[in-house]
Amino acid sequence: MSSPIRTILISVAFSIAAVALLLLTGEKFNLSEFTATIQIQPIGAASLIPVIMAWWLCMGFRVKILAAQFPEGKKISVWRGTQASLLGLFSAAVTPAATGASFGLGWYLSRFMDANKATAIAVYSVVLDLVFYAWSLPVALFILEAKHIISIGYWLVALLGFGGAGLMLAVAWGIAYGSAFLSKIVWSIFSLRFLQRFRRGAFAFVQRTEEEVSSLRRMTIPTQILLHVMNGFGWIFHFAAFNVVAWALGLPNFDHVAVMAAQSLVVFSSFAAPTPGGGGYFEFALGKVFAAVGISSEARTPLVLMWRFLSFYFYIFIGPLIGGMALLRASAEKNQTKPAEK
Repeated sequence: MSSPIRTILISVAFSIAAVALLLLTGEKFNLSEFTATIQIQPIGAASLIPVIMAWWLCMGFRVKILAAQFPEGKKISVWRGTQASLLGLFSAAVTPAATGASFGLGWYLSRFMDANKATAIAVYSVVLDLVFYAWSLPVALFILEAKHIISIGYWLVALLGFGGAGLMLAVAWGIAYGSAFLSKIVWSIFSLRFLQRFRRGAFAFVQRTEEEVSSLRRMTIPTQILLHVMNGFGWIFHFAAFNVVAWALGLPNFDHVAVMAAQSLVVFSSFAAPTPGGGGYFEFALGKVFAAVGISSEARTPLVLMWRFLSFYFYIFIGPLIGGMALLRASAEKNQTKPAEK
């Protein structure tokens, strides 16, 4: 059995175990009761696809802006950047989510541009996400405290929120500017006897990638601001998609602001889970959060399953298709350029 399939099955197993644990700890799953509460809102249902597409396009535009900093990156359109981001979501589904998206994003872009430049774009995308969570984490904590969904006191909220924000900014700075430290780590890892023959190649690749990252650091201030604004809107559209699902189903007593803040915290904390896509942790934590924000008991488990499919398993199905199309297009472009090179 191939590694990606094995990883997906492990994630599914953890997801099933988490749902079972939710049911054992007081949640209930009665499909007839859930369907009885549904009152389809046509406008809400029609808004779901546009909101999801808005998230995808924001990610694609982010990649396009980064790629445009390199001469050969001008061939990366918004649509191609969107496909790169979607393949990144697929790779996050078959690897630990905190790092997995970078692999898919970088691999896709390397089909059309230099591998070091593609890796630099993937690395800088992580920096952008860290900066987003640096400001959204304290905002989400203060919202949940103000709405009495958590009751730990504003001093502790401030300590956790701004302490976490400072940590993420430090990590973002280290990724973007700490190249010397990263090079030392790579050199040390590849000093192991069975990896020594790859050491110089790996070290050279890291150094070349750092040179490309330095190009991204020299972006103009307006471009940097545009990147962060686009990144922020992308994540907000992602979280808002669940709210649109709840709106489309006509769920009563739904605090949209609290749910958006709560799921932001769950998604952020799931990056630290060792399972692919935070499988197991994500379902259990989201179920408990839904209970805390007042979603009815008959709706919680179905909503967890629906949102898990839309935000995770859906990309497992489309990822291989995007990757295959990328390979075909890259091969066709190389074949077209061969006569010109002669």
